[in-house]
Amino acid sequence: MHDVVFHTCRLQAVDFGALARDPVGVSVRFEACDLSVASFRDLDLRQAAFDGGRAQEAAFVAVDLHGIQMRGLDLSGAEIRGCDLRDADLRGSSGVVLSPCDNRVRGLRIDLPDAVGLLAALGVRWE
Repeated sequence: MHDVVFHTCRLQAVDFGALARDPVGVSVRFEACDLSVASFRDLDLRQAAFDGGRAQEAAFVAVDLHGIQMRGLDLSGAEIRGCDLRDADLRGSSGVVLSPCDNRVRGLRIDLPDAVGLLAALGVRWE
């Protein structure tokens, strides 16, 4: 999939894993889409963008998200593991919970409230 834009689409529970065979990567933009329970595994999504919408309980496992924008996306309950999130921009997204031990996060941009989730993943407690 190259230069594809999905706008306000319901793509719930879609397994995007078949796209992993594309050696060039996936160039797609999701605008205000419902990607709840979707599966993104072993994909190169460096040329993708997520603008608004929902990805509740979606699985992002071993995905290259280096430098992408995931702005305004509801990631409540999403599994984010083994991903390259270096220089990615998740500002404006909600429900972001990920471990900096399980993902590459240098340069990751997130909102301050979501930084608390990063600390919790490291076992840091605050009062």
